[in-house]
Amino acid sequence: MGALIAAVILAITFGAGAGVNTWLRVRRLRAQALLRTLALLVGHNAPLLPGLRAAARSDSKLMRRVYQRTIAMLETGEPLSEAVRFACPYVSGEQLGALQAGEAAGTLPTALREAARHATPTPEDSPALPRGAYVLLLLSFSMFIVVSMTTFLMPKYRDIFADFGLPSLPPATENLIVFTNALATGVCPSVLIVAIPLIAGWLATAWLGKHFWPRHPDRVRWLTTRRDALLWRLPLIGRLSQTRALALQAPVLHASVRAGHDLAAAARHAAKVDANWCARRVLLRWAQAIEQGERPLAAANDVGLAPSLRGALNGSPESLEARLACMGPYYRALLAHWERVCVAVASPLLVLGAGLLVGYVLYALYMPTKLLLDSIMAEMY
Repeated sequence: MGALIAAVILAITFGAGAGVNTWLRVRRLRAQALLRTLALLVGHNAPLLPGLRAAARSDSKLMRRVYQRTIAMLETGEPLSEAVRFACPYVSGEQLGALQAGEAAGTLPTALREAARHATPTPEDSPALPRGAYVLLLLSFSMFIVVSMTTFLMPKYRDIFADFGLPSLPPATENLIVFTNALATGVCPSVLIVAIPLIAGWLATAWLGKHFWPRHPDRVRWLTTRRDALLWRLPLIGRLSQTRALALQAPVLHASVRAGHDLAAAARHAAKVDANWCARRVLLRWAQAIEQGERPLAAANDVGLAPSLRGALNGSPESLEARLACMGPYYRALLAHWERVCVAVASPLLVLGAGLLVGYVLYALYMPTKLLLDSIMAEMY
């Protein structure tokens, strides 16, 4: 009966998880469809409202509702970014920030094209990061097996050794039992009682924020800025955060310069993209320094702009647009490269650590078993 109840609970849990995952995927597909439709209409200079009405007539009922909400907001005079925010509240901050920057810079077709591309990433833009989840799952499962064996099985060896009149357990087994007892009775339980709810709450908040309350560039949150500042200062993660921010900001910077804006205005437009807050602040400080009369290259050196962008500024103004055009693809490729490097380096190390841990546990189990068999064989023969 207990096994049946456990099976039913497990089936309900997996069914609910699959249902939520399907629902979230449908929401993402709606946002992708809306952005692709807007990019197609604006890119071909088609009338926006008639085009959306035609798309609503020919699409599904759920997408028709999204189009109708977008049309209703546009008819009241709201900008396109606000209409998209109202029609699809689950659109990511990067996409919404790109739309706001495109509206400010007059480069809405480019912004919509970038937002649609970001909504449907290609394999080149999506490196094989899910492998890290499998490695973490393997490590967690290994730790669960190790803790279970050392908690429930290994202490029995002491009683068995006492019954057979054998001396103390082998050092490997004794050390593992002592370590497990220290985990069970020492400071670790108190730390886990505090740490596990905090980590679970942080993960739940991040998941809810990603799917139900995405961060938007015009809604600066205290907790988000502190997290961005922490990530910005970490050795390797800070490099990834900077590269990811520049991969999002560089296309907006180039589009603004191509539209005829000066570098200060282009930097302010690029700062609207919802990247790391520290990266946005660097661009805002750069724009402020240029507006105060400082030369762009000197201001970039003062605020700590990325070396590649500083190199793009070090040249003739006539070819600045061509040099900035290379920055977006460069930083996207660099981001994919560093993510693959991190996964390629971390995965073998985690697997090696899990293998060493499991191997040590097997050795600690094997040695007392061998001593018991040797004792039994010595008594028999």
